[in-house]
Amino acid sequence: MVEKGNNNNYQMPQGKYESLLSAGTKEFAMHPYAEASTERITKESGISKGLLFHYFGSKSQFYLCCLRESMELLMSGEDTDMNAQDFYGVLFGTMSQKMSLCRAYPLQTRLVNIASKESAVEIAQQKNMILMEYGKTMQERSAMILTKAINNLAIKNPTDPFVAKGLELYTRSIVNMYLQMYQNTPEMFFENEAQIQEQMRHYIDLMLDGIRARR
Repeated sequence: MVEKGNNNNYQMPQGKYESLLSAGTKEFAMHPYAEASTERITKESGISKGLLFHYFGSKSQFYLCCLRESMELLMSGEDTDMNAQDFYGVLFGTMSQKMSLCRAYPLQTRLVNIASKESAVEIAQQKNMILMEYGKTMQERSAMILTKAINNLAIKNPTDPFVAKGLELYTRSIVNMYLQMYQNTPEMFFENEAQIQEQMRHYIDLMLDGIRARR
């Protein structure tokens, strides 16, 4: 049995839960919330609409479940390349791992990407809370990854907190620039991964030349 909680606690058999979740993720990833059909979801999953509402209570609660489960999948796995011993190895190794998850879960990636644009009042407050929670966790992970990457650099003033913080802010702004650039076309982000990493390296090198210790 799979236990999932919302305002109405419920238990659901593993197979039925996975079937509904798969069909629901696909439906919400391909259609705006208002146009998403519980009839299509139940037809594809082979589970009655009555059981869907029995377990989840409402369409909105089911959407929020699909969104949260999608985020958890995309946040799974290792955060850093444990074998990397250099700044770019850590940074790009982590990026490649995250891209691999996005490739493995394209519908979940699409659902998460479009969730921020979803305007349906019915889900707005809870959806935004989930996105904020996800964003906070990702920021914390990103900070840890950047700290690990920065620790592999030889810099002029390693004890100066402004150096590490400045590099973190600069690097994060570059990463965010590309994430926003390809927000609506994640498949192009994957296709251009090598080129994007090369461009990011060039941007970051411009700053590193100013803080890296001279040999």
